[in-house]
Amino acid sequence: ENYLKDKNGVYYLVFNGPVDSGSITIKTIVGADPASFEVVQDFAKDKNHIYRKDEIITGPDVATFAFLDNGFYQDKDKLYITSGEYGQNKNLLPVNKDVNTFHFLPGEGWKSSGYSEDQNGIYFNSELFGEGNLIPNADQETFRLFTMDLPKGSEDLSDHLYNYAYDKNRVYYQGQEIIGADPLTFVRINNGVYEYVYGKDKNGIYYENKLIPGADLQTFEVLWRQVYEGCGKGFYYTKDKNNVYFRDLLVVGADPATFTTLINSYGKDKNNVYNQGILQSGLNPNTFIEPTCNYG
Repeated sequence: ENYLKDKNGVYYLVFNGPVDSGSITIKTIVGADPASFEVVQDFAKDKNHIYRKDEIITGPDVATFAFLDNGFYQDKDKLYITSGEYGQNKNLLPVNKDVNTFHFLPGEGWKSSGYSEDQNGIYFNSELFGEGNLIPNADQETFRLFTMDLPKGSEDLSDHLYNYAYDKNRVYYQGQEIIGADPLTFVRINNGVYEYVYGKDKNGIYYENKLIPGADLQTFEVLWRQVYEGCGKGFYYTKDKNNVYFRDLLVVGADPATFTTLINSYGKDKNNVYNQGILQSGLNPNTFIEPTCNYG
């Protein structure tokens, strides 16, 4: 919070360089009322105005302006989001959703699922500080998230990444319908990290919203290994009794019996080394040195 106030006024602090540099410009917010002044997430307000940094902004109703969640703000009439990538411009844009019935499913803050709804439908927001897109034909009465099979609005956030959802007719990955997936038999596949990107039903195995052609339901497994800060994600290789896969693609020629996954999307078997599922010609799996993490 870059605001200060005393009995005489309200001030906005501008850091000239790194915060610990000690170089600060203090701007007086002309006309701001210190008695009623309060910070509202990335904005502020008093009894008369709403402020972005030290500037007055117009549009929302001052008395009812409040932060909702996930970059959303509201007043008595409308919802708003902040503009720019990751909301960096911090200008308020009205959102075409019903302010009286809008809510997030099922969590709050950084634990939000990305799914939300109002009286008009279900939405998925794939970008932080984005408005979210309506999911066509989603059935609101039966819509559920694949997280301990909890109903909408549950306060239990013990498992808080909700890529997959379903209703009585369809299965969804991040708001996109998985064509052909069966909502009665679909389950997520535990890949050992806090991000579920694989699932299966009676018909097959899926990576995100894509069917992995030919994957064997009985022997399919995720070749997970610990992922460290700065390292590429280590769980995109999978295998069954017949093949190795990278995401939804077949790793041509890979031997499932000896295949192991490495960091930064590398993997190897008894014969070859692969990166992102592609054969790396000239690399000997017996002498190949696992790459280091790319910190920064």
